[in-house]
Amino acid sequence: DMTARICGICPVSYMMTSIEAIEDAFGITVSQQTRDLRRLLALSQCNLQVDQNSHLRRT
Repeated sequence: DMTARICGICPVSYMMTSIEAIEDAFGITVSQQTRDLRRLLALSQCNLQVDQNSHLRRT
């Protein structure tokens, strides 16, 4: 949780990286459904960042 709060711009990326590191360390294999949900979460973060920065492109 601490790493997700460091940047503030992309907390999902930090959280997913931490989770994957722990899973790798303990040899945990996740289901396809879990991988799909994580991808959806990561993509939603990207979409949110684009929406938040859209005001910068307006002239």
